[in-house]
Amino acid sequence: MRPEEIQGYDTEEFTHLAVGAIIASGAADCGFGIQAAAHQFGLPFLPVTRERYCFALPRDALASPAVAELIALLKSPLFREHAAGLAGYDARESGTVLPVESLVWGD
Repeated sequence: MRPEEIQGYDTEEFTHLAVGAIIASGAADCGFGIQAAAHQFGLPFLPVTRERYCFALPRDALASPAVAELIALLKSPLFREHAAGLAGYDARESGTVLPVESLVWGD
C-alpha cells in the first residue's frame, strides 16, 4: 500500500482525541493514538507497542511532602481503580519509585 492510498495520510493531529475524532468522522482511515481515545470513539484498536510513563524528578524531591502525597495518591486503590477503567491503561505499578538507571537501556 502506498501512502497516497491512505485517506488522511498527510493530516497531522496533535492529540490522541483529535486522531480518534478525525478517524471517526471518516476524514482519515487510521492513525496512531492510544486505546482510550479509540474506545471513546468506538473505533477498533490495534496495539503497536506498550509504553511506560514516568515522572522524573530530582532524588531529593522525594523528601518533599507534596511529592510523598502524590506518590501515595498514585499507589491508592481508588486511583488504580479509576486508571484501570480507561481502556489500555495498567496502573498496577503506579507510584513505584525507581532509579533512573533501571529505566534506561543501553551499554
